[in-house]
Amino acid sequence: MFGCFQCLSVCCDRLRRALVKGLPARRMVPVAAVVLGLVLALNGPDLLAQTHPCEESLGSLTGSVSRSGSWTSGCVAENRSGRYAKRYSFTLGSSGEVTLGLHSSTDTYLILVDGQGRVIAENDDIGGGNYNSRLSRSLGAGSYVIESTTYAARTTGDFTLSVAVSGLAPPPSPSPVPPPSPPPPPSVACEESLGSLTGSVSRSGSWTSGCVAENRSG
Repeated sequence: MFGCFQCLSVCCDRLRRALVKGLPARRMVPVAAVVLGLVLALNGPDLLAQTHPCEESLGSLTGSVSRSGSWTSGCVAENRSGRYAKRYSFTLGSSGEVTLGLHSSTDTYLILVDGQGRVIAENDDIGGGNYNSRLSRSLGAGSYVIESTTYAARTTGDFTLSVAVSGLAPPPSPSPVPPPSPPPPPSVACEESLGSLTGSVSRSGSWTSGCVAENRSG
């Protein structure tokens, strides 16, 4: 393992010197390929297992959730230049009212983005000397991203984000299944077979409107 790290160090140093000397790109490609191959060989499984540290999924929301986080230089805001941010994605299965709150000891800034990456709502201060952020919005079913950031540029610190969903429209009820049709009434037996006769037989019966004579009208 030590030999691998030593080789990696040598390759990185050669790549750095190539960059300094301004060597042609074709001369740098083999060195860069070796460095990338060693990095993936040593850390490939761990790199694939890592999730994006700047974004967290809240899943499909039906009630209230809260998250605590920190602003660091490692996560930069996508919708507010020069600021640090953390992003939280969520989905709604049906339309409802969503209320977001962002609280911190520093001046906060709250941004809501739709599934197409468009900013649909933002808030700086609650007001009245309260520098926390809060916004409410009626949203349809779909995917959204909350970007929790700061008013001032390059500000670090801790924060708490709260998300509350209310008034969700009930899911459409399934179409009612019609009851099965009643079985047809039993047919009236207007004819009976006496089979192959070899002696005497007798039958009792009734005349009803269900059996009409074929050879005597009415």
